[in-house]
Amino acid sequence: MSIILAGSAESLQVVLGAAPATNQIPLSASWADQGGAASGNSINSNGATAVTLVSAPSGSTGRVISDVQIVNTDTAPVTVTINHVRSGGTYLRLRVLLAVNYQLIFGGGQWRVIDASGVLQQSGSGGGGGTWGSISGTLSAQTDLASALAGKDTLGVLAGINSQTGTSYSLVLTDPGKDVQITNSAAIAVSIPLNASVPFAIGTMIILRQGGAGAITITGVTGVTVDAPNANATTGLKDARVLEKIGTDEWVIW
Repeated sequence: MSIILAGSAESLQVVLGAAPATNQIPLSASWADQGGAASGNSINSNGATAVTLVSAPSGSTGRVISDVQIVNTDTAPVTVTINHVRSGGTYLRLRVLLAVNYQLIFGGGQWRVIDASGVLQQSGSGGGGGTWGSISGTLSAQTDLASALAGKDTLGVLAGINSQTGTSYSLVLTDPGKDVQITNSAAIAVSIPLNASVPFAIGTMIILRQGGAGAITITGVTGVTVDAPNANATTGLKDARVLEKIGTDEWVIW
């Protein structure tokens, strides 16, 4: 499903979580007005100040957004937020942490995160974004309602399985929402990196599962606090621990 701007009070904005480390990142979009010709826009981000990627159509004309592309050309990960501005307020469509050289792409009704090698890392219809927010007004005014509801269908579904076979592992930005299964006959050490090195969002959850005879022990690097009320190690084959980030450098294991 395309993104539709239903009238002159609606636009699509992009904002970063903070000023980039080195470079503003490029943003582009393509659209067509109902009954009109195709058009597009290419601009750069402006740090934590929102920029309008797709402006409002004139009058009551609908503007159908078919494609969006955002590339993290900065030297550090950036948090990208896509907002749908309406007369009733600003509504979150999507928020994602993009690693260096990763792309956020919208097309064919789906948002996709592509890594630096061109490999798909995550996809979804979005709409409701990471936060449901408040939807007001008449049902007919909610042009992205179906997309918002579709985005909720994946709640509770794992983002995938990350299979590992070594005896040591450090969490990476693509692990949130995944079941990290580590299989080895020897003991396995898993480390949680500093936020400054790997900036997981607060609220991140990761499953660690023992896939072989070797038990998994989870610790934080120096500067990371780990609370483990029910132990920080697995106890047998298929046993698992859930890691949840509750502060900048604070995690709980349960």
